Amino acid sequence: SIQKMITEENFDRISEFIAQSKDYYQMHTLNQSLIKLIHSGKISLHHALKSSPRPEELEMEAAGIYRDAA
Repeated sequence: SIQKMITEENFDRISEFIAQSKDYYQMHTLNQSLIKLIHSGKISLHHALKSSPRPEELEMEAAGIYRDAA
């Protein structure tokens, strides 16, 4: 759980946990929201990259390359 990750100071895994939990917990990362906005034509990739906390990951996701969660 996120609470456990925080108490164990495992902060770098929180975003990954959120991304994997989107169906069960209805949580999603900012990059996942940005991808939806790009696909709907509401924003450009350029603007999404400027807004992303992890632009390298966003660029890969936009290209259809997904980070291995293992």
